[in-house]
Amino acid sequence: MKTADKPRWDLAVKEEHERMVSMNLWKAIPKDEVPKEAKVITTTWAMKKKANGRFRARVNARGFMQVDGENYNPDNISSPATNEATTCVVLVLSVIFCWKKLLNDVKGAYLCGNFQEEANLHEVARRF
Repeated sequence: MKTADKPRWDLAVKEEHERMVSMNLWKAIPKDEVPKEAKVITTTWAMKKKANGRFRARVNARGFMQVDGENYNPDNISSPATNEATTCVVLVLSVIFCWKKLLNDVKGAYLCGNFQEEANLHEVARRF
């Protein structure tokens, strides 16, 4: 990357990588251990400079390489989402009823999806 902001982009990528590692989202698999019949989905980075000057990097799987019904279950393609009001209500209830919070990571919340498909993310590891 040839830009004056390269150190800030590198830091954003490092933060995303550390977030994924801390949540045990993937493990590196050497190419020679990947089964021949397995389809490896590659990844790419989405990078954005926010209006407040913050640099954000997110790793994205190239889902267009998948085949419907073969590489994923078409009935399981939604992602849980919430709005600000719901989040506030849940936080208030958690204080009132002394609920234990297991995860409150807004930046990396999308990483906590529960997928049934076999994931092979060695390509993610290779890029670091």
